Amino acid sequence: MTFSSVSRPVAGGLLLLAALVGTVGCSSVYSASKPFLGVPALPPSDPKLVQIIARDPDRPFERLGEVYVTVGDDAKRPEVEAALRKEVAALGGDVAIVTQDQMAILNVVNYDFHGFAYVSPQASRQIVAVAAKLK
Repeated sequence: MTFSSVSRPVAGGLLLLAALVGTVGCSSVYSASKPFLGVPALPPSDPKLVQIIARDPDRPFERLGEVYVTVGDDAKRPEVEAALRKEVAALGGDVAIVTQDQMAILNVVNYDFHGFAYVSPQASRQIVAVAAKLK
């Protein structure tokens, strides 16, 4: 299959996907959050005050949403923690309860100049946390 046989929308989508995956693999930190349904929206809190813990806190708390952080190979711990704190604070939380922290291998399809495809595995760290508000 040559590049010229791929339609423009498909080629554009492939280029966008390659750019996104390439960005994740190069010393970057990508974060996103998803508020839970039925939880009232809270004003943002101060990211500097957000605590990161690995188990449920001793005090009562309310779960606000989930936070997802994908980390590239060269990202440093302060960058990862800052991204996690920023997303939790945006949901109004003051605690990030880490529920998952693992490495994932993504098979990325690359095309060379002649249109030949090859697969290269890319490792990324996937972190999931629950944003919570202490009562």
